[in-house]
Amino acid sequence: MAPFPGTAGAPIATRRWREASVLAAGLGSALALLAAAASLSSEGDAAAEIELARLAGEVADSAAREWERLLRSPEPPAASAGEAFAWDAGARLGPRPSVERLEGGESGSAFDLLLSDARRVELRGAGPAAALRAVLDALERVPDAPRRPEGLLRAIQLAVEVEDVAAARRLFADARRELDGREARAGISYLLLCGLALGPALEPSERAALGRELAELWDGGNLALPEGEDRAQVIDGELRFLASATVDRLRERLALLGPAEADATWLARDLERRRALALGRAVGELPAPARERWETWALGERVLLARRSEGRVHARAADPRELGAALASRLALPADFALDFGGAGAPPGEPVRARQALAGGVLAFEVRHRAPERFFSARRQRLVALRGALVLLGLFCAFAGALTSRALVRGRRLGELKSAFIAGVSHDLRTPLSSILLMAENLAEGRVGEERAGRYYASIRREADRLRRLVDDVLDFSRLERGEGAPLSREETDVARFFDELAAELAAHAERAGARLEARAEGLPASGSLDRDALRRAVWNLVDNALKHGGGGEIGLAARFEAPSTLVLEVADRGPGIPAREREAVFAPFARAGRGANGAAPGTGLGLAIVRQIATAHGGSVQVLAGEDGVGARLSMRLDLS
Repeated sequence: MAPFPGTAGAPIATRRWREASVLAAGLGSALALLAAAASLSSEGDAAAEIELARLAGEVADSAAREWERLLRSPEPPAASAGEAFAWDAGARLGPRPSVERLEGGESGSAFDLLLSDARRVELRGAGPAAALRAVLDALERVPDAPRRPEGLLRAIQLAVEVEDVAAARRLFADARRELDGREARAGISYLLLCGLALGPALEPSERAALGRELAELWDGGNLALPEGEDRAQVIDGELRFLASATVDRLRERLALLGPAEADATWLARDLERRRALALGRAVGELPAPARERWETWALGERVLLARRSEGRVHARAADPRELGAALASRLALPADFALDFGGAGAPPGEPVRARQALAGGVLAFEVRHRAPERFFSARRQRLVALRGALVLLGLFCAFAGALTSRALVRGRRLGELKSAFIAGVSHDLRTPLSSILLMAENLAEGRVGEERAGRYYASIRREADRLRRLVDDVLDFSRLERGEGAPLSREETDVARFFDELAAELAAHAERAGARLEARAEGLPASGSLDRDALRRAVWNLVDNALKHGGGGEIGLAARFEAPSTLVLEVADRGPGIPAREREAVFAPFARAGRGANGAAPGTGLGLAIVRQIATAHGGSVQVLAGEDGVGARLSMRLDLS
């Protein structure tokens, strides 16, 4: 296994600092996340209330924005309820001149007394001519009387009645010169009444000219009229224009004067003006929006909408509930939220935001939620889930920090073991090579007699075998690094004979090491499929491990066969044994169990790792067991011979 990245070439102190830093970072992150989880639990319903208020605020803001878009749209926000009103945006729509009221009762002035005498003359049966003379006498004797317009009107009426058209024309000329149109009786201009009284007595051309003159005065707003009788009001939920019967009769009489007055454009303009003034009185001020957008006014239980477009003002009344429904239909409200615009049919739920007026101030709403408790419950559950996630994430950070730190430690230790392995292998390779070279040199130079030459050749062979095993260990280490298994070449083998030969080799090897190996076999088969060389290496490694770590002395080698096809090989020593917590770790590359004084015995540290690799390749396993009488250790290897 390669060292942890970034640690191979670093000094030991630097590596230890990294290990501690990673562990501290993991634990610090875990504590921060756990603290965050604890703070969430302390917030409780306050966080849910804040969240509900935030959502309600977003709903209110989106409603205000959408209402602004509705007001800027060319189409009205809702269908009209009743008549639609329209007028020229540049038309003069102010009130007519203030009325100078002259129609009071008998005042006792000289002029009033003379008019009363004229009335009595007419009533006594003297006829209209005598009455006309009496009125003309009054006009002549008191030229500055306040009630002079009444005298002029009465004189014109009497002159027409007696068919004195010339006198009537002269009197109307006086009225036209003296009156400005404000003087009124019952709110109607005396000048208009004088013209209407004169008209039937004139020739058609004169009558048309008179009608045109009066129409221009009317259209210009220079004649006093009872405009307050025109009304715009909501009836049965619909906006209606109720025209003044008096004004309508005056218009009809004026139309009789000739074709000029009957011009349809002027008639329509007059009616439009009257409707607009009546609407203005109904809402308290005349709607005259300056921008091309819908403006709003309160109109009883309805909302008046007015919009200026292309020099015209268009107004209509709408039901507030329909406006609210139109606005709500354009909003993507969160679940369980609704807008309440008041009135009947309010949506279910509880108010979660105070009533808020929309632009224009005539339409207001409050935000409702169908089930706030359910909202709070859902947020509590989400808060619990979030707390749980933070706790799990904190534990994960702690675990990841510990795991990463452990990997760094393991990488550092593995790097140290690799360095020790390279140093040990170099030393172990140099020793047999030096022995082989020395003995070969002595043989070549004839320094060894014939009686000792045989021992030299045997020693050279033993050292060469030792060298080969070291090279095989290095090759096996390379395969372990690459994650490859041990290559096997199985063949049918006489297992009993193979074990006897192997036991004899190992007994001699143990004897040279100053120990004694006792071998025993039980029911070994005459034939089995195995790799002789690989199995020999595995058993040699087990015996070498016992010689290095078992304290010398006696070593046991046992073999038995278990049906249907399992070969069990065990190597036992009388040493200090292997603690239970380390029995699995000893099979890792470079691992060394702490076994007393021999815990630092020389070697590559790959022996037991190679044994496990060979056992696994044979379809078996290897494990460490306690000694049969509780002393030492037993390494048991099981192989499948099928």
